[in-house]
Amino acid sequence: MTAKKSPDHTHQLLSVRVAPPAELIAYTVHEHELDIIAAGSPATLAFNFAVALISIGISLVLTLTIASNRLFYGYLIACMNCLLAGIIMLVYWLKTRTSVSVTVARIKSRLIVPTPVQEPPPVAP
Repeated sequence: MTAKKSPDHTHQLLSVRVAPPAELIAYTVHEHELDIIAAGSPATLAFNFAVALISIGISLVLTLTIASNRLFYGYLIACMNCLLAGIIMLVYWLKTRTSVSVTVARIKSRLIVPTPVQEPPPVAP
């Protein structure tokens, strides 16, 4: 007996209909703007470090119930350093961040709108 072959649906062609847009708008975009949109902003790395350092600092604050003075001061110094560096990085991020929506709005504002051509109305015969 020969086994029946199941129909292979992967070789079927799909019909795709595309409706042309009424208007196609092209924007001029500089490469640094594409980088900002792709990466979020150059200050995103500073924000990531700020979150990590503040989290480490808070974790060290929660472990400050150590009986040994030497270990306590070591944790306290590490905690203060992490919190201070995290806050500095957070302030830096707040001052230097550029929003993607601001960049997109700047790109859209450069659109040159042509003046509409006035055509005379058709003359009736």
